[in-house]
Amino acid sequence: MNRAVITGLGIVAPNGVTVESFWDNVAAGRVMLEDEPLMAALGLKCHGTARCHDFSPAMLDDDEILKEANGLSRFVQLGAAAARQAMYDAGLPPTSEPSDGGVIFASAVGGAPEMQLVYEELTRGGTSPIEPALLPPSTYDGIFLDALPALFARRHHLTGPTAVLTTGCTAGLDALGLAVDLVRHGDAPFVLAGAGESPLNGISYATLDVIGCLSRTDGPVSRASRPFDATRAGFVISEGAAFVVIENADHAADRGAKPYAEVLGWASTSNAHHMTDLLPGGKSMESTLQLALTDAATPASAIDYINAHGSSTPQNDLFETNAIKNVFGDLASTIPISSLKSMIGHSLSSASLAAAVATIGAMNRGVIPPTANYVTPDPECDLDYVVDGARSQAVGTALVMASGFGGIHTAAVLKGLR
Repeated sequence: MNRAVITGLGIVAPNGVTVESFWDNVAAGRVMLEDEPLMAALGLKCHGTARCHDFSPAMLDDDEILKEANGLSRFVQLGAAAARQAMYDAGLPPTSEPSDGGVIFASAVGGAPEMQLVYEELTRGGTSPIEPALLPPSTYDGIFLDALPALFARRHHLTGPTAVLTTGCTAGLDALGLAVDLVRHGDAPFVLAGAGESPLNGISYATLDVIGCLSRTDGPVSRASRPFDATRAGFVISEGAAFVVIENADHAADRGAKPYAEVLGWASTSNAHHMTDLLPGGKSMESTLQLALTDAATPASAIDYINAHGSSTPQNDLFETNAIKNVFGDLASTIPISSLKSMIGHSLSSASLAAAVATIGAMNRGVIPPTANYVTPDPECDLDYVVDGARSQAVGTALVMASGFGGIHTAAVLKGLR
């Protein structure tokens, strides 16, 4: 099989709209959680979100992409900005020559905020039937998930495989994994893979709150996400997008591209248990991690760092901790672990791929990001969560973990090349 390497990165997150600024702020442990008045108005216990305030559609910096994306939903715009970064970073700007490259895009809720707004407008706040004649022509592209991959396929003349995933909170890492498989098996010389999400609206808030996922902790919003802490009580919803270019190592070498990392292996499984509940023993995630390490032909002893899902829910953090203990045994307590959600919240599909970008930053800079807001130790979550600021440490091989609604678990093994 072909080796799959990462030659391009793109990110739009609450703490950075370029890869370098994102890496800077992740390493600094900068917390971007803020008050959300709408949540209070809805009577929710959680009052926090994280937004990409520094993002502007002008960052697309491409007249053709900007022209199309301007009328589309925010999740498309965030994704398009990250995708453009990744393609230029990989040295693959738009060209008139067709390429066999592919595009994989992921989103959990897509244009939910825009769909809510359109529905309310067309029904006069839900008081009358929908008036189809008033529906804007851009509604389909603006709300559903296939506009972004189609846009980039056209702009970059990518005639290879194109697909959309909606596997919830693992979707970004799933997009990376599918891209790896396409490259490994020779179906595409490279694949632009990523995820975009902007679920900051009333329906999304209410949906997550009613199932008990959103943070219900007391105190300042800035501390509402506290992965692995004994007082954790849910996550803070956020927005963002992340993209990578996965490329055949020989193809990258032929054009002089310098890879950031190699994807040694990956795996995704279903726990076949429940839509949202997790078994505390961590068995299903244990299977995922073992499969990823086997696919990577990498022993557990080679892992220098774990970027965990770390959602700050009581179930997930114990579940992950137990899975890591089951897989790594006596080594588990020696491996540094961190969760970005403590700083930038949980952006659903794009969270896992943002974690991969942060992990590559740790490899590139030799700095492991911290898990913010950890104050009260949990005797059951007793691993090395890197809680006192960033840690200077070389990272050669790392593991990125994700869990999602639907009972999906995904993991990828990355090896630094810079």
